[in-house]
Amino acid sequence: MMRWAAMLVIAGFAAVAPAAQTVFSGSHRFAVSGLSAVDGTTLAAWADDVLSRVESATGTPVDFGAGEYIAIRALSASNQPPQVTRAQGFLDGRLQQRLVVNRPAEVDQEDVMESLCALLLDRQAIGMQPSGERAAALARVPAWMAVGLAQNLFKELRARNVKAALDLEAHDVHVEFARILELSALPPGRWREKYFCGLAVGMLLAAPDLPQRWSALAQRVAARKPVTSEWIASSYLQQTSGEGAEFAWRQWIESQKNMLQEVAGSEGKRVEQLVQLLASQPADFGVVTPKDMASPVTPRQLIEQRKEAWARKFATTAAMQIKLIALGQSPEFQEVVHKYNDFFEQLASGKKSAKELMAALSAASQALAVFQAKRQQEHSYLNSVSQWLETEQESDEAAPPLPQRDEVQRYMDGVEQSFEGR
Repeated sequence: MMRWAAMLVIAGFAAVAPAAQTVFSGSHRFAVSGLSAVDGTTLAAWADDVLSRVESATGTPVDFGAGEYIAIRALSASNQPPQVTRAQGFLDGRLQQRLVVNRPAEVDQEDVMESLCALLLDRQAIGMQPSGERAAALARVPAWMAVGLAQNLFKELRARNVKAALDLEAHDVHVEFARILELSALPPGRWREKYFCGLAVGMLLAAPDLPQRWSALAQRVAARKPVTSEWIASSYLQQTSGEGAEFAWRQWIESQKNMLQEVAGSEGKRVEQLVQLLASQPADFGVVTPKDMASPVTPRQLIEQRKEAWARKFATTAAMQIKLIALGQSPEFQEVVHKYNDFFEQLASGKKSAKELMAALSAASQALAVFQAKRQQEHSYLNSVSQWLETEQESDEAAPPLPQRDEVQRYMDGVEQSFEGR
């Protein structure tokens, strides 16, 4: 099954000994432990990025009191399944929140981001609770709200969700808006409902005067009152025609067809960033090279200079930078980036021979070539589906089959086919 990952950085991580140092993010809003210093720093930077995206998407700040932060802990308990758990509570007058990721290299990457979004939205709502109500019970956002917001933080995820929803709609598989609002809890993993949660929250985020409307939604949650389709229609969407939230929902899905074209172009830019990084100017990263060294420096030149301190320093920097390139991209692109990251980390270690490094570089280059070929086929598929949707006429008859696809394109549709079994 083809999956889009919301978080590349944790995919190649492995939890280490408990003695590993705690790393704080640049904002000091996140403290990461259980990972190496390099991986912890990267994960902390990612968490800061998610926080920034949440505040930007909702138009509403996430407040942290003095000394407050979210603790992110990586574990490697082999007797427990790969999973993400979260907890929160007040201690000494401070809201303390924790995110625990067991066997981080094996967890579903979107589950990590969805759980972090839940903690951030909980923090928004809890901040609106009177102290007496906090003592009784802390506010918790429903799953549809946290999952839906997470699914809107990256354009590629939004495009994936639109494509899935339109394909399902074309085959008479519908999810009512009221049903989405009933999803107070959702299991981990990829589920059809989560794609529709993303679409539903996307509709809410598109409303005018977003900060005021989102704050009203958070206050509704803080008051522990149900968020119903009637409330959404009257108080959030502020409808005066009486058409209701379901009508707005149908109109929203119909309006999203143009999202189908966004995924290929966006990932194309990330591929360009990867290629540019592979031919970088070391000086751009604060690395001083010998005067007789040509610039930019290619990976093959780095292999030749592998024993030089500047080459290892540049490889260390490149390994950290390369992890950030594929945030929100497909697992296939993550695999390419992982192979290049593996090459740079081997080079930075100073322990690998030229032959071993050339083998790692060759594997990464081959993976990139295969990915680019498949991406071209995917782009052609998206065009064919978009054209079919544009020409599809309303009919009471069963929807016709989708356009013919080759074997690679059939594999791409695994996510849609898997929905029926869930």
